Amino acid sequence: MRRKNAFLSCCLTLCLAVGMTVSVPVSAAAKTSTETQKSYPKYETYYVVNCKESITLRPQPDVSSGELCQIPYGSAVSYIESAQNGFYKIVYNGATGYGLAAYLSTDKPADSYYSFSSQPSTIMYPTYYVVNCKQSITLRTSPSTSASEICQIPLGSAVSYIETAQNGFYKIIYNGSTGYGLASYLSVYKPSGNVSYSYSSAYPTYYVVNCKQSITLRTNPSTSARFHLVRQSAL
Repeated sequence: MRRKNAFLSCCLTLCLAVGMTVSVPVSAAAKTSTETQKSYPKYETYYVVNCKESITLRPQPDVSSGELCQIPYGSAVSYIESAQNGFYKIVYNGATGYGLAAYLSTDKPADSYYSFSSQPSTIMYPTYYVVNCKQSITLRTSPSTSASEICQIPLGSAVSYIETAQNGFYKIIYNGSTGYGLASYLSVYKPSGNVSYSYSSAYPTYYVVNCKQSITLRTNPSTSARFHLVRQSAL
């Protein structure tokens, strides 16, 4: 036994002397650990900016795709790569999806980026006013003129602007109700003076003339349309 050990020791010494490499077995666990460390990606950190509350993490780079979750303002995400339609592929809380690039930045936002009231969870939205209408506009459940009506907002009323929506609508809050109103009837400028409109003075007055007794008022601009008689009087 002693001779065998001495022989192995001599062989090892000889190998080292001539510059031969001796392979030392590595355990499978050690190999796996090394490979894992080498393949683990390092992503750049981005932050949610330019929003009031949060942005949407979506499963596809498309604003019409579903929602994975909301990412609060100021939150850190891991940037993977740029995607189509102005999106970034990102990771947030273990979920991989897509967020609009316009709301992501490498610069961490300041805590006071938006003004908050005495309750930190309440955001102060810009105030808009109802304009360019005779009586009121419709607050709807979605940004479409065919959507259901929530309520009417009188001319001159103040609303809270949340964000710009599709189809020419703004997402707004009125009397605690959140919905959508047409942007063309909303302005940051408060209407001055008497904001009511007079229906009677909106059209010029004409008189019935050049007839013996009356003329015919028709339902359509055609002499064959249904009619009502209008005697000589003001129109």
